[in-house]
Amino acid sequence: MKQNKNNLFGILGSILGAFVGALPWLLAYALGNVIIGLLSIFIAIGSYMGYKITKNEINKNFSKLVFFSTILTVTISFLVIMPIIRQAVNGFNITFEWIPNTLKNWNLLSAFLFDYIVSIGIALIGAIAVITTVTKKQQETNETGDINPSQLFSYQSVSPEEIQKIKDAFGNKNAMSKENAVQREEIISELSKTMIEARAIQVFNLIKDQQIIRKYKGKFYFSERAQNDQLYRNAKLLTITLIASTFVIAIIVIFTIIGNNKKFQDNGTNSKTETIVEIRENNHIIKNTNIKFTPKDDLQLLTKSEKEKYKNVIEYDFIAMNEKHTKMLYCFIDYGLNIEGNLTAREYLEQAFNENVRTEITSVTMANSEFQKTNLNLEEAGDLYTVECYITKINDKFLCFNYWYPKNEQSNLNEMLETMETNQ
Repeated sequence: MKQNKNNLFGILGSILGAFVGALPWLLAYALGNVIIGLLSIFIAIGSYMGYKITKNEINKNFSKLVFFSTILTVTISFLVIMPIIRQAVNGFNITFEWIPNTLKNWNLLSAFLFDYIVSIGIALIGAIAVITTVTKKQQETNETGDINPSQLFSYQSVSPEEIQKIKDAFGNKNAMSKENAVQREEIISELSKTMIEARAIQVFNLIKDQQIIRKYKGKFYFSERAQNDQLYRNAKLLTITLIASTFVIAIIVIFTIIGNNKKFQDNGTNSKTETIVEIRENNHIIKNTNIKFTPKDDLQLLTKSEKEKYKNVIEYDFIAMNEKHTKMLYCFIDYGLNIEGNLTAREYLEQAFNENVRTEITSVTMANSEFQKTNLNLEEAGDLYTVECYITKINDKFLCFNYWYPKNEQSNLNEMLETMETNQ
């Protein structure tokens, strides 16, 4: 019963420690809105420290627990903690609607997977480093893992005298190359002449772990090159790291290629001679209306491919913005498929903001049409913005404008809209 209790505390300590180790990574996201994958390496260190506090022994389950805690922490951070941080920083209500929206939008999904895979890859590299270091320390000290965190990445070796003794033992057997490799028991027997057998086994294992004693076809030999060349000695670890990095990069490249192919298929499966260069419109006639939009000042209409980046649940008729992204105008048409009853434009606007925001609604005339308008004040990355929402009802559908611009500027949307004459 006591052992089970200790194991439970070890699991909880490892998981909680991993989340503590994730704090630098999460703080960088909260304060700078950037995901610094390198900081995720501290997750594994935190997992080890949390495990150590519970006074559990470093056993065969330790490495599995560190891997599990690391993957769990990164996954929960991406699916829960980071979205909550982002919504809280921007002053939005905390919801999880982003999950289905992301799954529907390839650009969002590929960006999410890219950040997730990179962070998982770096975090697992950190976990491998921590596990390797801790287990080596455990073997060398023959203790229960009482290791100072400052020593996590410093390796202690056996004494020079012991290295010389085991080298002499191999030399006596002429096992200094792979062609003359011998059985492990022969070396232990030879080494036991100069030290107790238990220490002889420990020294053999420690030097083998440092790749100075090498294995060939089930037998062992002493490598003088590995003894004198640290780079050669660590070649195996470097190879594993390179393979892991290549694997992560390959996954990223595959997702990128799939995404590009999907875009190509979506944009022109029926046209073999489609023009690659897109022409930016100087004006735009809103679908199923006689209203023309002409951008003014520094606004410009986005091209079809640029607009795709902002495609979400809403299908925008057009998007216009300036180069600094401080002004953004979104236009979309709501056909009322999800609206119960025959609402007016004012009722539509009241229903849209009733649950979250109390705001005043006024009537304005633009392009010979009466729009219902409301204003919101929002803060984004420390800057204050005015968001104007305009709604008018045309037949049985709603024409909607959302216009973002700096709070210290004036709205000029009515100057950009005009009514087109219809040809009878």
